[in-house]
Amino acid sequence: MRRELFDYVEQIRDAQKSIEVSLKDIQRELRGKSKCDVYFDVDVIDSNGLPVTASVRLNIAGGLDRPLTSWTLAMKLHNIRIDGIDHEFRFKMLSGAVGHGWHRHYWDKSEGTADHHKLPIDALDHIASGEEFLSHGLNVLKIRADTVDHERLLWD
Repeated sequence: MRRELFDYVEQIRDAQKSIEVSLKDIQRELRGKSKCDVYFDVDVIDSNGLPVTASVRLNIAGGLDRPLTSWTLAMKLHNIRIDGIDHEFRFKMLSGAVGHGWHRHYWDKSEGTADHHKLPIDALDHIASGEEFLSHGLNVLKIRADTVDHERLLWD
């Protein structure tokens, strides 16, 4: 039976994560398809103090044919969003107030999703390109991209 690992979402979100693709690799993929998925593993400690590996997927959408405000990052565990960054002109914040612009999705354990709880990200307010969105957005999500440009599409 597959271990769901949703009790460890906060550990996954808080962990420093690495992906084996570069920002250039991602941009190359987005030029061709306007979206891509990057898969990676995150080690967490279970309730017995033992290491467990969670397989995570990062959905990335963007591209030259899309406005910057339509770029998104969504980190998913078993196809459920556990974290993410995107832009909305109006969104309801955790406090109930209305927010505007770039925001991060926060995990709600009782709902089992990060779809509804949002907080603004001021650090993205002045980005001017998809490259800046990727760089800053991955940093916010604590994801480090490979520094080596593999000069290929992700799914050759």
